[in-house]
This record gives sequence, C-alpha cells and structure tokens, in this order.
Amino acid sequence: RIRAMYDISYTMGSTLKYEKVLETALEAGRVGLRLNGANSDSDLVAAVLLFHADDNALHVSSGRRLTRADTQQVISGKNGIVADALRETVPVFTNNPKNDPELGYFAAFQYCRSLVVVPMRAVYDNFGVLIYGSERANAFTDDHTELLTSVGVQATIALQNAVLYQTLTE
Repeated sequence: RIRAMYDISYTMGSTLKYEKVLETALEAGRVGLRLNGANSDSDLVAAVLLFHADDNALHVSSGRRLTRADTQQVISGKNGIVADALRETVPVFTNNPKNDPELGYFAAFQYCRSLVVVPMRAVYDNFGVLIYGSERANAFTDDHTELLTSVGVQATIALQNAVLYQTLTE
C-alpha cells in the first residue's frame, strides 16, 4: 500500500501535464480496489469532472469505461451526490447512482451498485470531482476512501501547479 501511494504521489508531483495527473487519479481507484482485497478491479467505472470557467459547469475531463455519450455530459453539480460532496467537502457514497438527479444521465453508472464522489477542492475553490463506481455492492471501504481522498487532494495540488506553470510560461 505504501509503495502504491508513493508511486501515485510521485507521478502527480513530478508532472506538469494535467492529462497525466487525471489519468493517475483514475488509476488510483483501480489500485485502491485491488489493495482492499477485490478479486477483480475490471468493474471500476471512473470519471474526473472539472469546472469550466466559461459556463461554471462540470465537464468530463477524463474517464474509465465511459460511453462516448457520457464523455459529452455536462452537469451543474448543484443536485444530488455531486452537490453533496462539493458542499460537504468530503467523499459521499451512494448505492443507487442511477436515481441520482445528475449522475443518472451517465450510462456507465447505471449498473454501479456502489459509488463514491470525492471533491477536488483547494482552500475555498472547487475544481471538480473524482467519481469511482463499482458493479460490486459495498466496494469502497474506509481505507479505500482515505486513499481516494488523499488522491483528490494531490490531484488538486498537481492541477494547480500545472496551471501556475502554464501561466508563468505564457
């Protein structure tokens, strides 16, 4: 577990490419499921949704096992489990994402029996959310949640660094 966390932390801290940061954050969900005793991590559905400045809505920036239509989804983040995670600034769980007012529009989450939304927040700014879903019931344990929360924090810091670097180079 320590080695896996080190690898994730190193990758996020050593790159200024936001695409690599997002892919590493999604990979953390797969690693976390495996480390927590899952026989298979192939049922993991994951997405990174980031706020866009032009419409202040959440857009899919990266994902695992999403349909093409899912990658085009735009949500407000003002309803359901996503809104709860952003407001409470802690991971929020559901066992029924298909009935969520915003996530219910994503085909990939329709068969998930457990799902966790991890906010990506720095100080008072919400950058977006990490969403991990599994077809297995109760797939996410407290240990897994701690891992994903730390990944959310590291991803947010890495994204901030990438934006700062880009601003400096411009």
